[in-house]
Amino acid sequence: MGALLFLNWIRRARERERAKGAGVGENEGGKNSLFPLGERKTKKQWSSQFSLDKYQGSTPDLYIWNDMNEPSVFNGPEITMPKDARHRVSEESSKKKAPKKGGDDFIEHREAHNVFGALFHAATSQGLADRGRAARGSDGDRPFVLSRAFFAGSQTVGPIWTGDNTASWPQLRVSVPMLLALGLAGLPSSGADVGGFFGDPDPELLTRWYQLGIYYPFFRGHAHLDAARREPWLSGEPYTSRVRSALRERYRILPYLYSAFREANVTGAPVMRPMFYEWPGEKDVGLAAADDQFLVGSSLLVAPALYPSADPSGLGLKRSVWLPSGGGERWFDSVSGVEERAAAAPSRATEVVLTDERAPAWLRGGSVVPLRERPRRSTAAARRDPLTLVVALDASGKACGDLYLDDGATFAFARGAFASRKICFDARSGELTNRAAAGPLSSPARAASWKGASAGWRSGVSVNRVVVLGLPEASSGALAKGAPSSWRAVEGSREIDAAPGPLTLGPGAPVVGVVIRKPEVAADGDWTIRLVQQK
Repeated sequence: MGALLFLNWIRRARERERAKGAGVGENEGGKNSLFPLGERKTKKQWSSQFSLDKYQGSTPDLYIWNDMNEPSVFNGPEITMPKDARHRVSEESSKKKAPKKGGDDFIEHREAHNVFGALFHAATSQGLADRGRAARGSDGDRPFVLSRAFFAGSQTVGPIWTGDNTASWPQLRVSVPMLLALGLAGLPSSGADVGGFFGDPDPELLTRWYQLGIYYPFFRGHAHLDAARREPWLSGEPYTSRVRSALRERYRILPYLYSAFREANVTGAPVMRPMFYEWPGEKDVGLAAADDQFLVGSSLLVAPALYPSADPSGLGLKRSVWLPSGGGERWFDSVSGVEERAAAAPSRATEVVLTDERAPAWLRGGSVVPLRERPRRSTAAARRDPLTLVVALDASGKACGDLYLDDGATFAFARGAFASRKICFDARSGELTNRAAAGPLSSPARAASWKGASAGWRSGVSVNRVVVLGLPEASSGALAKGAPSSWRAVEGSREIDAAPGPLTLGPGAPVVGVVIRKPEVAADGDWTIRLVQQK
């Protein structure tokens, strides 16, 4: 559903109005006006086209992709209007009976090109929101409208993607700085076509793109109609298994990613972040300029493989990663939990050997990261599945993280049906606490009356596993020197099974931390779990 469809709809509307003796152009912007999508009447008319009685064949679970939702002024066969078109756009000037032949009433098309796409995006999203409320009650259904054209304010409407790329290693590499720039520009939900739109990726390129793409804020595979089929299972082994593993990792990190989107919604912080966003005072030029690695939220660092294994440079077999360590930073492998020893200098690049299995990724010390480790076919099926909390300790033995939960589908959070939690661990006391978040994340941004209250809402989600990484071998207080096997956990008067274990249950995974098994505490409840030493 692109710009041509919308423009055809406008044309038909004009013809109907003229038949009645009044021109839409005269009433809403004048004969030479930009199609007045921004005006209330036109926006309402377009939005109404998505109601189920008008949108034949649609359902409440069908969402929209606005592909090429801007006038075509390219050098191609489909041309919406000439490049030198001029428009009259101001509401004040639209009320005048006769347009001026120049001046402020008119602008060149290039000045309005992206505005049109953004308003189109907003009107479509409003239509789906109205449809959702009509079908499912006052809480409605959150719209999902993907757009290619965007402008300032598009971040309040829906996700965007970077447009038609090609199936090539340079396009894989450039997707990272492109998405980092979009995040800094205020568009947190963005992505690039995984695998490349034009052309046919070989199995290695396709696999590496999946391994990177799972960390994009918006993730999807996409290809041109004339491209060869590229479903992952067509590549054969070992590539199919590697892509399957990547997709499972995407589902695994969704609770953390969802919480990062909550932060973006409330504070404007990008979901996908450059290194200098978290370390703005870092003087090392290498780290400040690094655009081939990135953070997801504040706690997950990703350094993807960006070159083929046969590249003469050798960059397909190993790469340099900037792991800040000057402030006592620690980094733990996101799958195995093994601590990565950063370079001796505070911000000296660390050489990392690339494996075929996945993109290198690390958890930042000082973080608590919520995960869902139960494989599912959809997010809807996993909505009430239990969480694993991975506690990665910093040099002082502390860690904190945010967890946000709501129903994942409706606007019920706008009346307070959500949970925003702060989860912290301190090795000195051995206590892991879960409390209501304070500050900006405690309440929705646009209504003080919500006051962060849960309105009696409960997620029904429990925590059935806690993994603590980086515990000191010797510590004061409850964690006195002793064998890891001597640790146990208690919650109130209830003892919980705790023992050394891996972050994942894969074969050959090393013992890297302490696992608290089946604490069965509510993810949105107040509780304290204390890790103590057996005597």
